[in-house]
Amino acid sequence: MGCFPLCLRSLLCATAFRAEKFSDKSYAAKIKRHSRKKSREVIMKSVFRFALISFLLYDAAAFAQTYEAGTTYMSYQHVGSCGRMIAVDDSGFVHVVWTKLLTPDLLNGVRHVFYNLWDPGTGAFYSTNGNQVDNAPLRAGFATLALLGNGWVFPAFHLEVPDGMGLRSAAAIDLLPGMGIFTSVRVPNIFQEPFREFLWPKIAVGHDSTLHMISTEINPDDYLFAPYRIFYSRGIPQWDDEGYGLGIEWSWFGFSGFQYVDTVTSIGAVIAASRVSDRVAIAWAKPRHLRNADSSLNKSDNDLYVQMSYDGGYNWSFPENITQFIPPDSECYAETGNALCCTRDTLRVFPDVSLIFDQQDVLHIAFTTVGYYHWSGETQQPSIQRTKAMIWHWNEGNHIFRPVASSWLDSAAIAPHKLPTDHAMVEKPSLSVDPINFYLYCTYLKYDTAAYSEAGILNADVFVSTNRYFGNNWSVGTNVARTVPSIIPAPLGFNANEQDVSAAELITGGNLHLFYLLDRDAGTSGDVVSLNSMYYRRISAIDSIAATPIMPAAAFHVEIVNCDSTDAVNPPSASVNQLELYSAYPNPFNSSTTMAFSLPQRSDVKLTVYDILGREMEELLSGTLGGGLHSAVWNPRQAGSGIYFFRLQTAYGARLQKVVYLR
Repeated sequence: MGCFPLCLRSLLCATAFRAEKFSDKSYAAKIKRHSRKKSREVIMKSVFRFALISFLLYDAAAFAQTYEAGTTYMSYQHVGSCGRMIAVDDSGFVHVVWTKLLTPDLLNGVRHVFYNLWDPGTGAFYSTNGNQVDNAPLRAGFATLALLGNGWVFPAFHLEVPDGMGLRSAAAIDLLPGMGIFTSVRVPNIFQEPFREFLWPKIAVGHDSTLHMISTEINPDDYLFAPYRIFYSRGIPQWDDEGYGLGIEWSWFGFSGFQYVDTVTSIGAVIAASRVSDRVAIAWAKPRHLRNADSSLNKSDNDLYVQMSYDGGYNWSFPENITQFIPPDSECYAETGNALCCTRDTLRVFPDVSLIFDQQDVLHIAFTTVGYYHWSGETQQPSIQRTKAMIWHWNEGNHIFRPVASSWLDSAAIAPHKLPTDHAMVEKPSLSVDPINFYLYCTYLKYDTAAYSEAGILNADVFVSTNRYFGNNWSVGTNVARTVPSIIPAPLGFNANEQDVSAAELITGGNLHLFYLLDRDAGTSGDVVSLNSMYYRRISAIDSIAATPIMPAAAFHVEIVNCDSTDAVNPPSASVNQLELYSAYPNPFNSSTTMAFSLPQRSDVKLTVYDILGREMEELLSGTLGGGLHSAVWNPRQAGSGIYFFRLQTAYGARLQKVVYLR
């Protein structure tokens, strides 16, 4: 479990220096207490200069380079959303985590979480295979991470509980930054009937070092037929007086460290924390009804929900349905039999989401949608078509949905080949932001219809799209890996199937940092599994990612039309024709502010002001308005200074916007 040499940090390790806590007061006190002789300071400065020069020379020469962090016999890393498996600290060191199956036994093999560290001074990972993170007897996995800028990394995962209590979400803290000697701490939960397991955690860290984690609870005795529940956990890293990492102190919510969020039918909830405020966001896919008419779980009719905390996870706003898909019209179908037209919106959220706060504290969301058809086939049951997939971007600044990527194909177009089970033609979005120029990047997977295994399973490539127009338009994606099987159809060991890509949140030194699994089997060999690589890919964001051409505009919602008895449907307009809530002006304000919005058609409207705790302050509008532009003025008389929210409710959906009142 040796110490990772972090250039400068390797000298700290060798001379037994102590790492400092993430606290300005503590840091200042320890600097005074641990002051060193002048000769040692000279050595430290020399090492630092050498490391910096090495890094700059290496970075200048890099265009797109790939490094193997380790291996695994698993062919995937996550179920649903990937979260973050890679992060870069302020010194340029790249931290990665993954699930490593050590033997080719999928059901009973030893499986652990591993960590590795890429050194910008040497341009290599310190360890060939990485270091084990968890302390599980046999099995742990589905790892994500959060990172503080000073190098403290916090992997999250689920692991076996030694006392026979099944699987439980946990996080870990390193002994010192980059050492790879971890202490795992499970989220506490007092045993209660019925027995439950908490799995698939995603983790984020706030600017104050508070850890925020989201987990999914299952009933292991009824895994396929019972809904899941989402839970939030909050933890505080613990250090001793010498600055060594000791553990994580989890907050208690009654008898548990898990706080209930919602009930769902799919796995994929994600969480993000702001780097400049106390805001924390959770997003998840949720169906309109938990069960179908035949009592099976409704996994297809999903909207996207977002919930926000403005005080570091202590209090939460009410969940907001940001997609609000137009539901099927049963009366229309009964009268016309036109299944396609009467389905109305033919998009639904796939449980595959990415969140990020930019440097201006604006929340951005990327998510996957697939084709939805309410009356499908002989059974006339709801179904989704995963070959018809799109990735969308939404931000809380303008509430507009913009297409990032699309692959809208009939299943017959890829026959006789097929997608892997529970995957979509474009999927796994992962957002990044450049803190210098505010450019956004979205990394994702796209399946190649011309590359497939002997079993007919399509192989995927890693693509990246960029948004250099402040949230309005995305470029057509660039294939940044370009891996193609040397033999098609590809036998065992010859596939080049990139899976579960994760991007670091920040562009650093002009580089985009990606981490993904290269699956060499892709369903070729049944129970025989391949040894697969975990790759870190470092890409020059400006030089490698094309900003043009731009993705064509697309309507997120259909235009409601009168359906006839044929299968013909008027296609939705390609232009933006939807409810829009414009930025309040002025904002911040000290006397009054104006809120403008536009309606596509006549609608009942309610415009309400809420405070930061979700309490209603004032109703500005309530009635019926025609299509077009409207506005309302808020003159707060009884309100104190602080953050408030306008919530616009209409027949075409709801919108939310933050304003700041300075009295």
